[in-house]
Amino acid sequence: MEALRLKHIQEIGAMLGKQHAASMRSAFSFGRGTSWGMFGGNETEELGDYDENELCYWDLVSAVEDKYEKEMSLIQELYKKRRAVLQAEWAALPKGAVQGDLLPYNLLFQQDRISAIFDFDIAGDEVLVNECVGNAIFLAWHHEFEGLESPKERYDAYMDAYYSERPFSDCEKEMIPHLFAIIRAFRYDRIEEGIEKMKSGKGKSFLNESIMLLS
Repeated sequence: MEALRLKHIQEIGAMLGKQHAASMRSAFSFGRGTSWGMFGGNETEELGDYDENELCYWDLVSAVEDKYEKEMSLIQELYKKRRAVLQAEWAALPKGAVQGDLLPYNLLFQQDRISAIFDFDIAGDEVLVNECVGNAIFLAWHHEFEGLESPKERYDAYMDAYYSERPFSDCEKEMIPHLFAIIRAFRYDRIEEGIEKMKSGKGKSFLNESIMLLS
């Protein structure tokens, strides 16, 4: 599916909610994380250790020129504050066995409906709300879309569809704004684009947008 419509985003959101609800009812565990986890430490690139969000943060830190020291200092302060809040609650958040990449490139569409899921090579145990927010951001801001709905409307539609199948706990609700901020700001493709902008002299606007996302 090259370009999604709102109903596809809602269907994927509901499907992930169902998967997560089933995971919470099961005692099954893979005994390893997924490639979307956080706070693994990045000592290796093994699933459960690899923390792409943190690596993207360090990629940006390394790429920023001295003339943007003021902006980068604020980004670092805001990012670390959000991460600290999440890390303090991470172990208490619901976790379960998941497929690990429930996105359009791993779904078979027939007659405009999802008929199959494939590619389980990064399946593992994941903090459920982390996967939910990460997938919602990707579909709302980073995937081709066909329709009039804004990215925020797409994001809200995904989250509502997910929530209809698995309501969030109070702790998850508190963590969603922090997850949203750091994932939106530090998705790898956004950081790649931002680094290229800085190379072409357009770094200030990108860093100011990053500050807004983290604030």
